[in-house]
Amino acid sequence: MPTEERTIGHVERILALHKIPVLGTLPSADLALVAEITRERFFPKGGVLFREGEPVEAVQVVVEGAVHISRKGRLVGHAGPGSAVGGIGVLARDAEGIHAVSEADTLTLEIGADALFELLEDQFSLFH
Repeated sequence: MPTEERTIGHVERILALHKIPVLGTLPSADLALVAEITRERFFPKGGVLFREGEPVEAVQVVVEGAVHISRKGRLVGHAGPGSAVGGIGVLARDAEGIHAVSEADTLTLEIGADALFELLEDQFSLFH
């Protein structure tokens, strides 16, 4: 599943984002706007998505694979396909962050914090 062999088309991105409870209720046109700001990321097993002690600067939407999430040494949970990791950290601008490591080869759609805030500013209806 190396990134050079895998690309997620626009429709696939929309379908992956539609699985996220917060995003799944958005109208298709709004979901398409969110899909446009995503970028594909590949994390091999053991790859670090986020490091605790660093601000969370993106939301990672898990398309394939699994992610182990902890904070202050405590298990927060596991995320699989259809889950988003880092959303609360981005919105809260949490400087401490979380520790998130891929438990298997993991493919995500990344939504950068700056791009997300810009989209929310331009399309305020998305925030609701």
